[in-house]
Parts: sequence; structure tokens; C-alpha cells
Amino acid sequence: MRYALVAAGAVLLAVGASLAVRQTSHPKPQTPPAGARTSESDLVAKLAAEAAARARKRYQDLLRQFEAASEEVATRPGDPEAHVRLGDVQLRLGRVQDARKSFDEALRLGPTSTGALYGIAGCSLGEGDYEGALKAYREIARLHPDEPGLAWRIRAVISTAQRAAQTP
Repeated sequence: MRYALVAAGAVLLAVGASLAVRQTSHPKPQTPPAGARTSESDLVAKLAAEAAARARKRYQDLLRQFEAASEEVATRPGDPEAHVRLGDVQLRLGRVQDARKSFDEALRLGPTSTGALYGIAGCSLGEGDYEGALKAYREIARLHPDEPGLAWRIRAVISTAQRAAQTP
């Protein structure tokens, strides 16, 4: 009987030791004590840092796209779509005047370029020129009467222009 108790105790000791080794080799992540809370300013700082990192990555991606589009225009200067791609990237970078020049060049090279006309409308909206945007959208409607979503865009510009005119 004594031998059985000693053997059972040894087995329990071995199992307990193996569990202890397992827990120390894979520690649990540290969590704050139940009563502790992360301060609001720490959370705001963390969220701001994450947002800044995402914005930095998007900006770097846009710069790479800008370099690729610029190279494409340099190698194919007569391709209106290359100028549209460059204008799109310039517009997303906030370079509205440069984008407008790219879209104007695309339209000069391809007078029926829907992409160039949408780009011109986007530049016009970015500058608050609702009439310029409407003019570009109406040209798209003339060239492509069945263009999806165009009627909605025209109504949105008219509505925005009316609200802007009413705002003191």
C-alpha cells in the first residue's frame, strides 16, 4: 500500500512538473490586472500612430504609381490612356493643376477619352468649379449616352452646386 501511494505521488509530481515546464516555455500574453485600464490618451495615441502608418504606406504606394505612370508617359507620349493614368495618380496625390494638364493632354490625343473627361470633372470638382464638372459630364453623356452612373453624377453635382450657392 505504501509503495502504491509513493508511486502515485511520484506520478502526480511528474505530471505537475511537466505542466509547469509547458506553461513557462509558452508564456501567456501579459494582460493588465482586472482593475487596470488603458488610458484614453494611450488609446488615442495608438490609433493615431496606426493611422499615420497606413497613410504613409498609401502615400508611398501612390509615389510608386506616380513613378510608373510618369515612365509610361515618357515611353508612350502619344497614348491618351497613359496620360489618364498619370492624371489619376496626380489627382489622388492632390496635384490638381498637374492632373488637369495630364487630362487635357489625354483629351487632345484622344478627343473621345471618357477617362480624360472624368478626370477633368474630378479636377473641376476639386477646385469647386461645378460648371466645369457639369460640362465634362455632359460631354461624356453626348459621347456615351448609356454611360452607367452618369445621370447620378450629374444630379449630385447640380445638388452640390445649389447647396454651395445657398451657403453664405
